[in-house]
Amino acid sequence: MKLGYLLFVIALFSASPFTALAQSQVSLLPGWQAEDGTRYAGVRITLEPGWKTYWRSPEGNGIPPQFDWTGSQNLVNARIHWPEPLVFTNFGLRSIGYENQVIFPVEMTPKDPNAPIDVRLGLFYGVCEAVCIPAEAGISAAFAPGQEVAAQDIRLALASRPRTASEAGIMTHSCRIRPQDEGYAVTAKLSTSAPLNADFAVFETGNEDLWISMKAIQSHADGLTISAQMDYYGSGAFAFDRSALRLTLFGPQGAVEVRGCPAA
Repeated sequence: MKLGYLLFVIALFSASPFTALAQSQVSLLPGWQAEDGTRYAGVRITLEPGWKTYWRSPEGNGIPPQFDWTGSQNLVNARIHWPEPLVFTNFGLRSIGYENQVIFPVEMTPKDPNAPIDVRLGLFYGVCEAVCIPAEAGISAAFAPGQEVAAQDIRLALASRPRTASEAGIMTHSCRIRPQDEGYAVTAKLSTSAPLNADFAVFETGNEDLWISMKAIQSHADGLTISAQMDYYGSGAFAFDRSALRLTLFGPQGAVEVRGCPAA
């Protein structure tokens, strides 16, 4: 997708759980309340035909969605769950995201499960056709205890997450990191109980100053070997938290998410 003219679409906070923009619509879905008081809600983005939006690590010129819950009441934590995305190639660039519609399940922890959660969401995201457009929506809603709306849609979105390492038959995995002329070379090895094919891998370090880019991926009868480059864009010394690493594999069998990367 080609980054062309940048147009900003801004919607002021709406008292309705629905905001319509030029190429997309954003809505808050109340979902349901679990027995422990946790609410499973949803943020839905509906796109005009031909338009796409992005995953959390979109590659290319993609704009990852940013969720801001500032101003919400009776909300201690809001954890986003990411449905399995699609892979697009336009203008020779690869990007990762969604088309038509996506529901991001949100696991909400209220301070008081017996009181309403007053939600204020500031959402910054990108939509793309031939031109990429940053979009910003402000939306609010009140979720009452026991309220249940669109629960089945949110459950389907939760079920569509990438497979875990164990679900994909990955038995062990490790990373070797060594200095090179520029940056660091990373070699990730995954041992599997059955052949696992992957076209490419996305590394997320949990540190915005530390980037790992895949160079090559090889499939073997008993696993995968991924070669990558790690670069640091901050200042001073840094520590690499192996437990924070998230590796997502994309291939013909769908996406697989691997957490952490112990030393080889």
